[in-house]
Amino acid sequence: MVALASDEASLNKEHDHPRLMIVSSITGLLAGLPAAAAYGATKAFSVSLARALSLELESAGVSVTLLCPGATRTNFATVGKLERAVVWDLPLGVVMEAKDVAQQGVDAMMYGEEQRVPGILNRLLVDLAHSVLPDRFTMRFAQFTWNPWPKQIAFLGELLSGQESSTTTQTSDSEADL
Repeated sequence: MVALASDEASLNKEHDHPRLMIVSSITGLLAGLPAAAAYGATKAFSVSLARALSLELESAGVSVTLLCPGATRTNFATVGKLERAVVWDLPLGVVMEAKDVAQQGVDAMMYGEEQRVPGILNRLLVDLAHSVLPDRFTMRFAQFTWNPWPKQIAFLGELLSGQESSTTTQTSDSEADL
């Protein structure tokens, strides 16, 4: 990534408004992601690289934009075997469509923004994580959202996603009379 960013920056210097976008994740902005430490670390590296290149290339007129999306509908969940993760059931547009994330990234780059976190709830999470919430809480929340619903509260995922309950309950004759 470093070599690519350096090469891209040198090629873009020939244009009127050279721009470079580095795509990371909100995971790179958080304290860490338990059970996916290497993933979180690579995303944190991308954040650090983008921020450093932003200053390094500023004098050459190169604009660097860091795009940090949250959960995005791609084949990521399938490839990573994360289809049952809690995050995919969260309401209010937490999970974004890839085309919307891409458009926000391009818009941010064209406006010369240094960083864009697509989605209001994703921005709120990042802002809270940096200003109010303890790192340990943020890491536990991230860990919860990237795992399947715990059996004890799996019904919440079914309610949020609008799916029929996959568990059947049996009632005894005495319970049915109540």
